Order: sequence, then structure tokens, then C-alpha cells
Amino acid sequence: MSLMLGIFLLVLFIFPIVYVLVKQHSKDSKNKNLLNKVAQTNNLKLDHIENIGHTSLGLDSNSHKLIVVEFGDLEKARVIDLNAMDQIRVAKRIEKAMQGDVRKERIVHLGLEFSNK
Repeated sequence: MSLMLGIFLLVLFIFPIVYVLVKQHSKDSKNKNLLNKVAQTNNLKLDHIENIGHTSLGLDSNSHKLIVVEFGDLEKARVIDLNAMDQIRVAKRIEKAMQGDVRKERIVHLGLEFSNK
């Protein structure tokens, strides 16, 4: 009886973790397929793919192009030619706060900024 209870509790605690992992994997696969679809229509071959929150990024390092898809919306997908950019930089906004005697910094915004030539 205690073995059955132990197995039941193990399944009860493991199931939500497995569910979240499977759901995240299927979301990542869906985003990868969307990026590859945009890449195919633009004759690109993606080397690197990243999913960050609601944004998916794909990079073709041979042709120096970046694909940006937000919220899985193919209609608003952007293909950015990095050769046409004069400057690319990472922008961040930091919020400073005190937690007890310790001064902490938290990144509130992180983004890429592009300037055309």
C-alpha cells in the first residue's frame, strides 16, 4: 500500500514538470518551423535560432540577414539585412534598487538597435 502511495505521489509531482517541458518543446518546434518557413520564402538558410519570450530570431550568417518573428505572426515577420546597417548595438535599461543593505540592479529592457547606412 505504501508503495502505491509513493508511486502516486511521484507521478503527481512529476506530471506537471513533464507537461511544462513537453509544452515548451512543442512551442519551440512551432517557432522554429515558422522561422524556417520565412527563411525558405527569402532563400535563406538559418544557422542560429533563438526563442526569447514572444520573439523568435533566426540568423543566416552567410548572407548576413536576421529574421524576426513576434507572437508567431508570419504577416509581420521582418527580414533585416545586416549589411545595410551602419551600426548595431544592444540597448539595455537598468533599474537600481536597494534590498536591505545590498544595492541590486535589474535589467528592465534589453533590445537590439539598428541604424541604417
